[in-house]
Amino acid sequence: MMYSNNVSIWKNIVSQVKWKLGAHNSAVLTIVIIQLIIAAIANHGSMRGSGLNNMQVTEYIYSLDSVMMVSVVAVAATCIALSSKRTQSDNLAIPTTRLTASISTILFIWIITFITTVTAIVSQNLVQVVKILVLDLDIIGRTLVPSVTVFFVFYFILLCAGAVGYFIGVMFSLSKIVTILSGVLFIVYLAKVEQNIFIWLLDESYGMFMLKILLIAIVFYALALFVNNRQEVRRG
Repeated sequence: MMYSNNVSIWKNIVSQVKWKLGAHNSAVLTIVIIQLIIAAIANHGSMRGSGLNNMQVTEYIYSLDSVMMVSVVAVAATCIALSSKRTQSDNLAIPTTRLTASISTILFIWIITFITTVTAIVSQNLVQVVKILVLDLDIIGRTLVPSVTVFFVFYFILLCAGAVGYFIGVMFSLSKIVTILSGVLFIVYLAKVEQNIFIWLLDESYGMFMLKILLIAIVFYALALFVNNRQEVRRG
């Protein structure tokens, strides 16, 4: 009986995730469009030099920094919206509890952050391809080959941004005043220890950086689940 219940709960969560993918695809599409616009208009550094036979060489340096910053803000804002009571109760066709709704939302966030990571890197490469075709440029090196390390660093950062956004949204639905006051205090405290946090995050390898970011994300997702579950217990 326990096994049957577990299977039905899992099927319920999967059904909710599928429904969210269909219902909120416009949010994902909006993020993708924003990424393409930023990738196209962001200023990329360039260095001009001369070679043999008066050949002019211009080296363009492409960076994902601008796309990453916009993606972080967009994902966090989307996750705040997803955590609202109205959004979580939109699907009336599938029976839900606060726990299954929270788990399905978190799984949905993982999926959209993965999609956003892929589209961010693709959008950057697309801009390079367009410049090569339109400006008749030659490409040297492997700039169009995405780095696996860059991909996972980008993904875990967005995963963390989604976790923070989701937690903020859950707290905001619980108490707007407490959330705002806590946010102000956190920002003030963060400004004082910002340098120490960056040192802690970046003082080792990329692997350790990703592990630390993942741990931060897990903590925020767990806190959001805990708060949501406590709200359901109180109402019960």
